[in-house]
Amino acid sequence: MSYDPTFRERMLKYPEAHTLKETCETFGVNASSVQKWQKRLLETGGLEDKPPNRKHRKIDPEQLRKDVKEHPDDFLSERGVRFGCSDEGIRKGLGKIGITRKKTLQVPGEIRGKAGQV
Repeated sequence: MSYDPTFRERMLKYPEAHTLKETCETFGVNASSVQKWQKRLLETGGLEDKPPNRKHRKIDPEQLRKDVKEHPDDFLSERGVRFGCSDEGIRKGLGKIGITRKKTLQVPGEIRGKAGQV
């Protein structure tokens, strides 16, 4: 959990009249965090967190969406060959972007008619 930037600003103003140790005890924060925030304030001029640097290992979600549009009826194994990973990796990648297997909620007419005849 990260601290709010306004809390960080208040805390960094506190050591002007107090020592670093007193500041850390008062706010309940580690000294290394305070030093890191002071360094960030000097370097960037702000105390906001850096944006996360997330990388996709093998399957880029945008490329997977594009592949599904271009080849909607392909098997997971066929997509796996194109992306260089396993069927299970493709299945999990599709699940992350909200694409699951087709599910039919309606019963086809032939089956419905046969079930009605007894």
